Amino acid sequence: MLTTYLKTISSSLSSLVFRWLAIPWLQSELDKWVIVRNRTPPRANTKKVLPHGIPELMREKPEQFGALNFKIPVPTELIDRLEAEFAPPDHPVFQLTPPLFNQRASPFYSSIGSPMITFRTFWDMYRQLLHCFRQDLETDHDEAMASLISSQRAHTQEVEEDSIPLMEGLRELRQGDQVVGAYNHDGDGSDYASFTNDSDEESEANLQGVTLALFASFFHTT
Repeated sequence: MLTTYLKTISSSLSSLVFRWLAIPWLQSELDKWVIVRNRTPPRANTKKVLPHGIPELMREKPEQFGALNFKIPVPTELIDRLEAEFAPPDHPVFQLTPPLFNQRASPFYSSIGSPMITFRTFWDMYRQLLHCFRQDLETDHDEAMASLISSQRAHTQEVEEDSIPLMEGLRELRQGDQVVGAYNHDGDGSDYASFTNDSDEESEANLQGVTLALFASFFHTT
């Protein structure tokens, strides 16, 4: 009974720690990508007749790129009113984690040095933060946190049981609920998704291209 309870606590705790770390980091990475994307001109394509240039400048000054401005301005007050009515910021759906969990996670994160999260350091930071929570539960017997995690597990089960039927014409994934893409096994017996870096992949692709070019040159000269 105790073993089952501890496994349940650990599973829910892992989920909360992951959400607390991963979602803000992924959001910041997406924000950076949007900035680069909007401020960088795409590669020219002679097969397209659409205007070409930096997207952000084209949106602000379409007439300078031979385009017309069809934007319909929407008052900021109207957007604020709609947000307050249909998506209030204090709604629970916008809570990354329960407030009590955030109160515990912040000092724990500070205790390990508040390191910057990157795709190379994410899992190390995740394990360190998870260890802080487990130590707090096992050593300090944080009953409030244990109760929160138990209720979180019950909520998760309720959501999982409320399944959505598969749409007509579609079929289940071949791998089921397994991790999509490559993953690696760590010493603690858990599976962790492998984060990749586009620059590393591009460098490897460029290196392969150079290698093929050298081989092509070699065979051509002989």
